Amino acid sequence: ANDGMAIASDKPEWLRCAVLQADVLQIEGRFQECCDKAEAALHTARELGETVAVTRLLSILGRAKLGLGLHDEGKATMLTAIEAAMQDDDRPTEAIMLHNLAWGLIETGDAAGCEEYLSRAAAIWTGSGNTVMQARIADVRAHFHMLNGDLEAAERMARDALSLLATTGDPVLECDVTATLATACLERGDNRQAETLAETALE
Repeated sequence: ANDGMAIASDKPEWLRCAVLQADVLQIEGRFQECCDKAEAALHTARELGETVAVTRLLSILGRAKLGLGLHDEGKATMLTAIEAAMQDDDRPTEAIMLHNLAWGLIETGDAAGCEEYLSRAAAIWTGSGNTVMQARIADVRAHFHMLNGDLEAAERMARDALSLLATTGDPVLECDVTATLATACLERGDNRQAETLAETALE
């Protein structure tokens, strides 16, 4: 992305590379750098009238702000991105952003604040028959229940996610969900089951 930005022949090409750069920084957990780069790219995207890029950058920026612990700012920025996706009638993007907002809120410890967004994302993916993303929502719900201390519900949701994945196949997500289930088992004191699941996740 850096090389592409350096040799970009015009602003649209630079913007495409800048969006990628901001996304990578967010994924790597370099949240302050991500915010700085996303803000600069956002200015260019608005200047060019690139609405898709604006929506994506707002989503990236919101996640980065949540990563920095800026709960209210991050949530507001994510909601602005979600509203833009809704206006464009882009349901898949809306669902992904709702999922990302819910997960970001869970990571900040705001379990209560994420339930609405999980439900909205789940409704979209259930309606479209996207089994893999339904499983992802079930995994996030498992974390939600663990944060609330309901380990039985957490284990149930993780097992539901694994059941969904058994029909579709997604090795990476299946590994993540197995690790979630192992954590739930460990939290309720079933160390042997947790160890077995952890070994399965590592295979």
